[in-house]
Order: sequence, then structure tokens, then C-alpha cells
Amino acid sequence: LFLRGFSIQVSHETATFAIVGVSSGILNSTTSMGGVVVALFLANMGFDNINLRLNMLVYLLLTNIVTISILALTGVFTSSTLILGLELIPALLVGLALGTWLFPRVSRGVFTKIVLAVVLVAGISGLISVTFSYIIL
Repeated sequence: LFLRGFSIQVSHETATFAIVGVSSGILNSTTSMGGVVVALFLANMGFDNINLRLNMLVYLLLTNIVTISILALTGVFTSSTLILGLELIPALLVGLALGTWLFPRVSRGVFTKIVLAVVLVAGISGLISVTFSYIIL
């Protein structure tokens, strides 16, 4: 619907922020995909490329600090988790470099399509992952 220019006009920002925050928190704690809700919300609000990107970076940084702290305090975050995370850093750096190079070269319309495509792929990936985890169990 976003690709067709559809957006939802928000009249009660405080209530909407609360709904987005709670939804994002639930998704983040259950699937680590809380950023999807925020990305959709910011895209719907018409944020330009720079502000959408900056808001997502700050949101994800703060969310990850809180999440890692909670997981460490509860004993879920282990040394093997840290090692796996460190092994993924080279791929992260390649993606970061590609995104940084690509960012100033795309229009608002193309950027929005990229954001929505990433959200769609992440959502489908999450559904497949959850589905197969239940089938295997």
C-alpha cells in the first residue's frame, strides 16, 4: 500500500507513539525485529531519507544496548553468543559500506521502496523461521 502512495494520517501522536513503541517492544523481545514497526511508522509519517535513517540508527542503538543488557543480566547472553556476533561483523561492515555509499545516490521514492522491500523480506523471513521452528519441534 505504501508503494501506491497510501499512508495513514496520525491525529493522536502520543497514542500512536505508544502503540508503535509497545508493538516494537513485543516484536523486538520475541523476534528481534522491532525495528520493522518503527521503520513502517517513520515511512508512513513521511520522514525524509536522512531523518528516517538517523531515527532508525538511534532507535536501534538504544534498543540493542537495552536488549543486550537484559539478556546479559538474565544469563541468556553467553560467550558463544558474543563469538557468533563477532563472526558476523565482516558481513555487517560490507553491508554498512554498501548502504553508506548507496544512501546519497537514491531519491526519496527509491529509498522508501528499498525500506519497504527490506521490511517485506524481513517479515517473510521471520514467518518462515517461526513456521519451521514449530514444524521441527
